[in-house]
Amino acid sequence: MTSKVDNRLHELLSANHAFAQTWQNPPPMSQLSAAARQRGAATMILTCLDPRCVPEQYFGPSLGAGVIRNAGGRATPDAIKSIVALRTLMDAKGILVVHHTDCGLTYMTDAAIREDAKARTPAAAAEVDALGKFGCFTKEEFEDAIREDVRTLRDQKVLEGVEVRGLAFDLEDGIVRVID
Repeated sequence: MTSKVDNRLHELLSANHAFAQTWQNPPPMSQLSAAARQRGAATMILTCLDPRCVPEQYFGPSLGAGVIRNAGGRATPDAIKSIVALRTLMDAKGILVVHHTDCGLTYMTDAAIREDAKARTPAAAAEVDALGKFGCFTKEEFEDAIREDVRTLRDQKVLEGVEVRGLAFDLEDGIVRVID
């Protein structure tokens, strides 16, 4: 019997096959890294994994930035590790923290996520508790959440010398504005 996941995977692989017909091999990472170091202005973007929030769409297809995506675009320890790795590779000088309106994290609470995960997998309750905060915030806290993530990154000694800016992407009008 084929599952819904298998059906969706088949759809995605079919779409990929069509995509691959026009694929043009990108330059190797060594070339990208060297070019970024030469320009001296490599930028990283920390943003949400929401499929409506795609930096290559709202900043343009020639974005050329390293993009770290997680739930809410939050400055989590894992995101910071990725930023440190990208900084090493590209000598990035800037990080743009981009949150968006109508974020899924504004529809939940950390407690609700934890409760749901434990209900789905009771044997993993200790693992769920060990995950810590999920970074949920309310619609009213939207700009404060951006400022919090900017502060978190600016406070990282390992990111000393990197400029961090906060941005809000409005899903209603497509405009990105600075929040600092």
